[in-house]
Amino acid sequence: VESLFIFNYTNNNLKRNNKTLLEEIMKKFTAVILALAMIFSFAAVANAAPKEKAVKVVIPNYDSPSGTDQVEAAINEITQEKYGVKIDLEFISTGNYAQQTNLMLTSDEVDVFALFGTPFDTYINNGQLYELTDFWASASDAFKAEWAEDDLKPFTINGHLYAIPNLRDYGGYLGVMIDEDIATEYGLENNQSITWEEFDAFIQKAHAQYPERYGIIPSGGTCLISSWTWDGLGDSSYIGALPNAGLEEKTVKPLFECEDFLTFINWARKWYTEGITMPDILSNSESWKSLFAADKAIAMINSVGVNKPDGLINTLICPNYVLTSTYRSVSYGINANSSNPELAWKAMEILYTDEEVGTLLTNGIEGVHYVKNEDGTASYPEGLDSTTAGYNLMEAYWFVPYCANSIPTKANGGDFFAKLVQQKEDSTKSGVFGFAFNTENVIDEFTACTNVMSKYYKPLMSGAVDPESIMAQAAAELEAAGVQEVIAEKQAQLDAFLGK
Repeated sequence: VESLFIFNYTNNNLKRNNKTLLEEIMKKFTAVILALAMIFSFAAVANAAPKEKAVKVVIPNYDSPSGTDQVEAAINEITQEKYGVKIDLEFISTGNYAQQTNLMLTSDEVDVFALFGTPFDTYINNGQLYELTDFWASASDAFKAEWAEDDLKPFTINGHLYAIPNLRDYGGYLGVMIDEDIATEYGLENNQSITWEEFDAFIQKAHAQYPERYGIIPSGGTCLISSWTWDGLGDSSYIGALPNAGLEEKTVKPLFECEDFLTFINWARKWYTEGITMPDILSNSESWKSLFAADKAIAMINSVGVNKPDGLINTLICPNYVLTSTYRSVSYGINANSSNPELAWKAMEILYTDEEVGTLLTNGIEGVHYVKNEDGTASYPEGLDSTTAGYNLMEAYWFVPYCANSIPTKANGGDFFAKLVQQKEDSTKSGVFGFAFNTENVIDEFTACTNVMSKYYKPLMSGAVDPESIMAQAAAELEAAGVQEVIAEKQAQLDAFLGK
């Protein structure tokens, strides 16, 4: 009996102990499961949380700098800490810029971009620009201080703002940039005024002496220059224009009847047929900077300002006019398809107003892409130049949003950007500056005419085609497309602008 009692006691005690042990194990197992569930739950939430999209910023340049990633990383160290904004920076060569950006604008592949290479009206008519009116109304004081209301008129349609100008050579003289060594041989000096006849005499002799070089190269793309003194009234396709910046005549004419246009294309044709102009100009994809750097060029017709590019001089042919189209040649806007236009605008403000970011964007990284000189200017590091430094925007400052927030090159001098601003103030504005043609009432005719002009304008401006036959063909197509209706509408709007 005693033995049975002991057995039963021990057995019952073991059962109780086992039960307690099992309960403790289950409690611990349950706690572990709950903890793991919480961990996986937090991970799922973290993965599901939307990550802020970087703002894609696209800028034209003469090439795609190899140091872009370094500069982008340095910019983001500042922008993410100060503003909570990450920037994805991309440069596209000028020759491919219009085509590539137009593809990007069909989706949200780009947020902030330079309006360049495509007429402003085309962006408007295609609905590719996000309206900036409300953004500008609430812009920072620093941003607003950079631009007067008049500066925004070329980008305002029916009271709605669609782009912001960038700082560059406004009111630049129209002239010719010439290789400095060759110019010196012929007694030409920087900022010297010359006539077309004097330039023609020079280029004939210089090309004969340096036949291995192109006598005249295009300033961008496939024509000698994109425009001259005629004023398209905000329309860079020139479906009706005023000659000589509208300073005298206020009657809109077909472009082919403007005397200054005819003078220019006849000179262009002369130089092309004489073998002075680059023979393959219509298929050119090389930048003028690389052509000059490789000693392949003598001269280039261009809008010249207070800057003096290394190794070149500026000669002046026409006064420093500024047209509505001058402002429109480069500006910045937001893609209408941007998935976050508010963040894109924030990035635009940074690019226009932050000096640290502006210096990085234009000059690159100090000690790598440039060095500071004692006079406050910047130069490439010893042994490097614009083609080898890995970053070269300080010699292409006219592409960035606001170059005054950077360091000027030694060739331009420490007060260069102050001179740029003053040049804008002192320029001779078009007789109808601020007027921008609204194509809405004749959109079909204007689009058809633009398509016609896009086939003929650049070839005429290159000198590579016969002016008489091409203009006759183009004029017939323009007439069929409705050019008279466009000119009549443009004249009516201009008269209203002038208070007639």
